[in-house]
Amino acid sequence: AGRVVVPAGARVTLPCVAQGHPPPHYTWYKGSRALGGSSGMWMVGGSLVLGRVGVDDSAQYTCVANNTAGETRYSAHLLVTLPISVQVTPREVQVDAGGRLELRCHVSGEPVDTVTWYKDGTVLRSGGRVTIRPRETLHVSPIHASDAGIYQCAATYAQDYAHAHAYVTLGAAAPQLVYRFIEQTLQPGPAVSLKCIATGTPTPHITWLLDGFSLPPSHRYVKGQYVSAHGEVISHVNISTVHVTDGGTYACTAENSAGSVVHSARLNVYGPP
Repeated sequence: AGRVVVPAGARVTLPCVAQGHPPPHYTWYKGSRALGGSSGMWMVGGSLVLGRVGVDDSAQYTCVANNTAGETRYSAHLLVTLPISVQVTPREVQVDAGGRLELRCHVSGEPVDTVTWYKDGTVLRSGGRVTIRPRETLHVSPIHASDAGIYQCAATYAQDYAHAHAYVTLGAAAPQLVYRFIEQTLQPGPAVSLKCIATGTPTPHITWLLDGFSLPPSHRYVKGQYVSAHGEVISHVNISTVHVTDGGTYACTAENSAGSVVHSARLNVYGPP
């Protein structure tokens, strides 16, 4: 059996030439169904001509040539292809941290060999927070801040390739502390720096407390806060010369419209009462 691959809309001739005496009679079958004088197809000698093929014409075609002495067969598998096109919905979506993302890849065309999802150019596979089932539907849950980016769906058949993008942005995300100061124990005298780093959307603000109260006004306390190029809020409290009275529980609170997070640890300063 041969294989004939043609684009939709083409004219196709499936040849069937047999020698014999008396001259053979030709019958063509599509699958198991004998073809009569259907519109759009005709016979030239023993060959079958399909005037303008569509996807529905994809099938196994068999020519049977027979005479009183016997018969012979020729089979061809016809595959009619439609150019692949791809669309992803929604095209743009904003999701909140902790929420759920669903993207659908609408593939048209015949046939389709592979459908692949990418995130920022890297292949995505099912596992962990990512589920791809069926292959056209992508789920990510729960959403992390790192899930924002460009998602792409690509479909292929042989040399035919099509793809489409979706843009995913992060809505609100409660603050997270990505760096926290640790408990320290020291003698009076040296300088100390306490630091907290937070992420979140919108950009969080960090406040400091000592034993539940605002930091005491003192020229020895220097507070600073800035936002890095990566959107992290970096806040620190520097104490130039530690006194016994600086001991206690320090707390940093990062807060935005989506929530807040607190970290606290003790600063123990030994010295005469």
